[in-house]
Amino acid sequence: MNAPLATTETTTLAIDFGHTEAELRANLSRYKGANFDTPKDAEHAREALKVHRDLRGEIEDKRVALKAPALEFGRTVDETAKRFSAIVTESEEPIKALKKAHDDAKAAEKKAKEDAERLAVEARLRAEREAEEARLRAAREEEERRLAAERAELEAERARLAAERAAAEEAARVEAARVAAAQKAEADRLAAERRAFEEAQAAQAAKDRAEREAVAKVEREERERVEAEQRAAQAKIDAERRAIEEQKRQAEVEEAKRSAAIKAEAEAKARAERDRIAAEEAAVREAERQAELARRREALRPERERALAWLEALNQVTVPDLTDRDLSNLVGSVRATIANAVRVVGGSGT
Repeated sequence: MNAPLATTETTTLAIDFGHTEAELRANLSRYKGANFDTPKDAEHAREALKVHRDLRGEIEDKRVALKAPALEFGRTVDETAKRFSAIVTESEEPIKALKKAHDDAKAAEKKAKEDAERLAVEARLRAEREAEEARLRAAREEEERRLAAERAELEAERARLAAERAAAEEAARVEAARVAAAQKAEADRLAAERRAFEEAQAAQAAKDRAEREAVAKVEREERERVEAEQRAAQAKIDAERRAIEEQKRQAEVEEAKRSAAIKAEAEAKARAERDRIAAEEAAVREAERQAELARRREALRPERERALAWLEALNQVTVPDLTDRDLSNLVGSVRATIANAVRVVGGSGT
């Protein structure tokens, strides 16, 4: 290191302003307590002001006169320092230029390295994001295909149930036709029997009329017997007809119950299938919504972490001791708001 250019020493100078401090204080002490209460006091006070102004003027003139050589010396010192500084600057500037070039090169190298690292991180994150989007898209397409297959199965099941219902209705129609045909056949048989019986009665009556005069008693007994047989036959016919009608009614009731049971079962199956498909579709939509929420939370994680770090740094700042109650309450409210924001931002990632 070079030696200093000059050595200075502190020197106490005796400066003569025409008065000592003690003399000046003693001279001005006679004006202490000056006032304007009375004309005499006012005159004394105005004299005091004039003396003070004169003394201040004398001091200022003396200051200027005493400082003039010092000002000239200061200007000489400034000019000499300026020449010396120019010599130093002339030697320093090339070194500073070399340092700046060196620093600029290091800064450019650091920036290029940071840019390369940033681009690599961005490329990796972009690749991960694209891979995740492709995975989610494939999962969504697979789920759509599964739902389409289930919908096709549901349609097939609906078609099968419709076919079964149509077959049941056709079977019921055939059974009803069979019962109607049986009833008609039974009615035709009874009608034929009745006609035959009536024809037999007519023949018997003709025979009876031919023999009435000869065998009156036998005819009466025979008529009574025939009438009794007719009543029994009619009662039997009526009983058989009522039995057939009851069988028909029971068959119709049973058929109606069976048709209603088949229809209720088919409707219950269809309703259960619809409920199952609706529940599965709702579950798929909820899963997609949760996946979208998770993706958005993950995408916002860097910003949330930066915000959380900033809020935590603010939360660690020491609150100063304040005596003003309103200001202290305001600072406390701000601190509580920051703490609440730390909890909210910190908990939003879970």
